[in-house]
Amino acid sequence: MSRILIVDDEKAIVFALEEALLDDGYDVRTAHCAEDGLDLFKDAPADVVLTDMKMPGMSGIELLGKVKTIKPDTMVVIITAYGTFDSAVEAVRLGAFDYIQKPFNIQEVKQIIRRAIAELNVDMTAKPALFQPVQAPLDIRERILSGGESLSGAVSINVKSIPLEGIGADFYDYFPVENGKIVITIGDVSEKGVDGSFIMIMVKSLIRSEASHSENPSEILTRVNTHIRSQGATVPITIFLGILDITSGTLEYVNAGHERPLFYQQNGILKPLAENGTFIGLFDNPSYEPVTLSLNNQDTLLFFTDGLIRAVEHKFTGQNPYDILESVVLHSAEQQHYRLADYLYSTFIENSSSLDDDIVILSVCLNSELVREKEVVCACDKDSLVLVRCAAEEVLRGIPVANNDRHAVLTALYEGMINALDFAYPERNPGDVRVLFSYDDTKLAIHIEDYGVGFDLGTYVPPDSETYSGLVKDRGRGIFLMRNLMDSVRIDTAPGKGTCLILEKTLANSGAEK
Repeated sequence: MSRILIVDDEKAIVFALEEALLDDGYDVRTAHCAEDGLDLFKDAPADVVLTDMKMPGMSGIELLGKVKTIKPDTMVVIITAYGTFDSAVEAVRLGAFDYIQKPFNIQEVKQIIRRAIAELNVDMTAKPALFQPVQAPLDIRERILSGGESLSGAVSINVKSIPLEGIGADFYDYFPVENGKIVITIGDVSEKGVDGSFIMIMVKSLIRSEASHSENPSEILTRVNTHIRSQGATVPITIFLGILDITSGTLEYVNAGHERPLFYQQNGILKPLAENGTFIGLFDNPSYEPVTLSLNNQDTLLFFTDGLIRAVEHKFTGQNPYDILESVVLHSAEQQHYRLADYLYSTFIENSSSLDDDIVILSVCLNSELVREKEVVCACDKDSLVLVRCAAEEVLRGIPVANNDRHAVLTALYEGMINALDFAYPERNPGDVRVLFSYDDTKLAIHIEDYGVGFDLGTYVPPDSETYSGLVKDRGRGIFLMRNLMDSVRIDTAPGKGTCLILEKTLANSGAEK
């Protein structure tokens, strides 16, 4: 049983977290100050420490350092609020696994705890060949078979993200908001390494927060910039932020010093979008005047960071990289449609040995030919939990599903994968697992298929539905939870046959909570 230590001077937060994590079967200990928390940790070291950053007396940062000295592999999660750039960056440097911003959602905390424990349990010396380091480290999404993603039933999105180190400082995001609109953003933090990565995460979080209050890209960027500047930050951040209105077929955007996206129209015309504002992060009162662009079905928008331009420049020495990129897009966009980012990756980057910058390529196509599937094929081991969850989050981000259903899907998926880990290959010689996400206008289906030993479903005994006895430890927990979380669960298995598990969740209507 994994042990969790919660440290926060707000008793209500400690109580809420303790109750939620006890319900999940963890051994939970609590303290209301860092000094008491450290004493508890010395007495019985925890697997995961969840600590507030700012408390009277010893801070969460100091506690992090002391915990890591005692037990270096402990996963420490920092609870923080906006306005703590320097301290949060220091937490990352000292080895914090993740951070949670106040106010937080209990379900998000549970998800982070699960990820921390999954990573803690990975044997770093015995990874299968699929996960051996490669010459140019790839974003986790690069291990997902390409195919794109459909968003809100009218837009297909294809992404390639290649950070040189770790998570990288280039960023992108896209998510639906109310009234049939989609926020699309891409940017680049001039600071690299850990500092740049953390600022990137904070900027993405701020954009999502401000987009929930405004549909004006100028207002969103102005507020994000104001918050960053109020913390004394002096880091230039180039960013494109657009709001796509599916109903009217328009894109209202601000391009704050970022690489100019390319706009391909089905009449064969290609043009770069305007740059209409200075980057954020350096000036207190930048002025942004949004531009409105009209779009038609089959039109394609290509967004990218400067790493792509550098890659093109290396490949075509002595030629203008922008001219090369525009020529390739002009002659390929019509055929590639929603796979344009994949195509540019294979053309300029895939076999390159001279990459020297993070790269993000994101193509957005208004296309009636929707991508309805995403597939992951990987080794059936604990690393796969992270990989499959990443794919699930990509899919869930693009379809109308309420927050409580989103959590149900992720939890059921996790249980299905855990069952495959625990029972498909009992000799701990992991074979493959295949996970296929598919969806239409009414439901999401997830197929989890292993090729292991299988089992006799007739021997399944569910936990006691009144007392939940056996729910935490005993065999049968996964099937019980999946059946209670999903609308339909089908299991095709037999001894010696392997197992195919099909989970289905009915999708919320377009007015559902996102």
